[in-house]
Amino acid sequence: MKKRYKICGVLVDGREESLRGVECADIVEVRADLVGENWDEIPPRLTKPWIFTDRRLFSGKDAERRGKKIPKNLDRALSLGASFVDFAIEHSSEKLIKHCQKNGAKVVVSYHNFSETPPVEELRMFLNVMRETNADICKLATFANSLFDNAVPLAILGAFASSSDITAFCMGKLGTISRILAPVFGACFTYASAQKGLESAEGQLAVSEVRLILDKLENSNED
Repeated sequence: MKKRYKICGVLVDGREESLRGVECADIVEVRADLVGENWDEIPPRLTKPWIFTDRRLFSGKDAERRGKKIPKNLDRALSLGASFVDFAIEHSSEKLIKHCQKNGAKVVVSYHNFSETPPVEELRMFLNVMRETNADICKLATFANSLFDNAVPLAILGAFASSSDITAFCMGKLGTISRILAPVFGACFTYASAQKGLESAEGQLAVSEVRLILDKLENSNED
């Protein structure tokens, strides 16, 4: 059976044209922090598995309450049937992870470095720590200051090629190539914007663009 390279389409608003933009994605990420207070109107309109992400959950004073109280937005997402919940590694806790899994959602624990791409061995160390949290998926996103930086997340994916629980790529204009190639190197999925101009992070292409490229790579692998 032909392997399908998977794409996670990112929604930063709830407009109809944005929802149409993620129709050819395999998973949809709802960025509640970017959509705003009406984010919960989006999930009932989705027909695909979706990730709940809200980077506001543990900002400011909420950071002091991490692990002590379940945020209302998190429970709202679980009640709406979130397939996945994304926590930054610094905001995750055993209590939160177990709470999500108990309520039927898988957990993505993510590491972001917005200034550089650390060496492979350093990222492997981060990855080992992340896997010890018992999260279902580990996400590594670093910033590319050169095209050569793209080799680092791809090397991580290659080293864990037998795993299906990792995604890794570079952010930034110079990181687009690793976003495209991540699934080819074994990532469970890569991220793309609903439409051009609606990127949640620099370096994202639109879902339609990534789907076109990955479909061509899938077909070339069959030849």
